[in-house]
Amino acid sequence: MHINSHPDIYILHLSIGGNLSGLLFPHNQLRCPKCGATKSQFISFKAEGHLITDALHQYTCDLLARGTYTNKQVAEITGLGENTVKEIDKKRLQSIYTTDNGNKLIKPEKQAKYLGIDEFKLHNGRRYATHIIDLESGHVLWIQNGKSKQVVYDFIDHVGMEWMSGVEAVACDMNSDFQKAFEEKCYWIQPVFDYFHIVKNFNDKVVSEVRKDEQRRLYEEG
Repeated sequence: MHINSHPDIYILHLSIGGNLSGLLFPHNQLRCPKCGATKSQFISFKAEGHLITDALHQYTCDLLARGTYTNKQVAEITGLGENTVKEIDKKRLQSIYTTDNGNKLIKPEKQAKYLGIDEFKLHNGRRYATHIIDLESGHVLWIQNGKSKQVVYDFIDHVGMEWMSGVEAVACDMNSDFQKAFEEKCYWIQPVFDYFHIVKNFNDKVVSEVRKDEQRRLYEEG
């Protein structure tokens, strides 16, 4: 590799006195005379994958780890873009909770007594994913695409039957296969319908019908 040019590079740094700061300096760009491939000079204090310093990267991770700020708030504090903060947070969580380069969740270290399970829509609104949490700590134990029984089966295989033997109850909605899946695999677990879905079900099937009947009656009476 030979030095090809000396372009300037700008790297964001920690805020000073409430003002954003950065470093602007020239660095070497290297080029292979045989294949023409280029490579930038290694910068020891630059965070990998981002044009920010290691100090700013660590500060961002510390703010995210506190759990008291949203990603948007962290972006405002650090001066970084929301997408950059989101990517940093993703890698931070992967390093804590996954193995195999982020492809596999680690087994829960703490025994959970009560679980919660629910599906949620993905960005396009046509696909779903399911997450399982420890209701006492709020920690996410499992996330998987889909909303079928297979999600529960895969979670049980992941944690093992010995771990599941310490679970006493699972909170779920009233219109899914999650309850049946837990009953098939772990008969001792008590399914519990959470308060939100009970009230929602009552509103949809009772209150709304009463409201419609009352509207019809008032319309007929003029």
